[in-house]
Amino acid sequence: MTKNLRSLVTILTMALLIAGTAFFSESSLTANNAGAPSMRTGSPGDTKSCTNCHSGTSQNVTGILTTNIPPTGYIPGSTYIIEAICNDPAKNRFGFEISPQNLTGAKLGVITITDAARTKLVGSGKYVTHTAAGTSGTGTITWSFNWTAPPAGSGDVIFYGAFNFSNHNNASGGDIIKLDHITLFEDLTTWTETISSSEEIKLYPNPVADVAHLIIGESTQLNRVSIYNSIGVIVRVVDNESLDNHFEINVATLAAGTYYVSFATAKGNYSGKLIKL
Repeated sequence: MTKNLRSLVTILTMALLIAGTAFFSESSLTANNAGAPSMRTGSPGDTKSCTNCHSGTSQNVTGILTTNIPPTGYIPGSTYIIEAICNDPAKNRFGFEISPQNLTGAKLGVITITDAARTKLVGSGKYVTHTAAGTSGTGTITWSFNWTAPPAGSGDVIFYGAFNFSNHNNASGGDIIKLDHITLFEDLTTWTETISSSEEIKLYPNPVADVAHLIIGESTQLNRVSIYNSIGVIVRVVDNESLDNHFEINVATLAAGTYYVSFATAKGNYSGKLIKL
């Protein structure tokens, strides 16, 4: 092989190596642009965040995640809007992943996509992330989706989110990763149980300092209501002397904490959580 031929082979080899590196780098970038892998919210259950793929810094922040859930908390089974807003005048590419979880990492509630062009579900619906079309924004970007609250008794729901403020340099380095979370409380102001299509049981106010009211459907009559503490011990039995459908439950002397009001009707057994202030 002549010297000129060897030089040509060397040049061609180097060109192929550079092209291959660029291809795989671009492929990796395109994959990230099309959405984050699951388990990248930075939650205690996920442990990972965007920094597992991007070598930029990670910051804990507040104010990115918002919702239309009222201060009294979410009502089980109701649907709400969850929104994430990223602002940085120096950025024009962003990415994200969000998941509603409890402290052990279990999914709570159901995520529904409302902008299929810019957001999608991953991880069997446990996570929502961006699509390739949902990364561009001149200094700001907003994503939103619907969330249906879990059944009664699910307790606190924490929305964990990881957000990539990208420098758009066709590489994974130099990005800024911000982690935000919001805690949503279950609405305990009124506990409602459906007896039939025309009858309900209501327990209010909740939380309560002194007297709670238990109202049962007009055609249902109760003689006795039992109150249990958090470990299942009966601490109060309330007899309905007037035998009507309205109980007054005096809890003024009970210690602050969580209790359960339990009773039976001809149509079934019922119990509701009561918070004593």
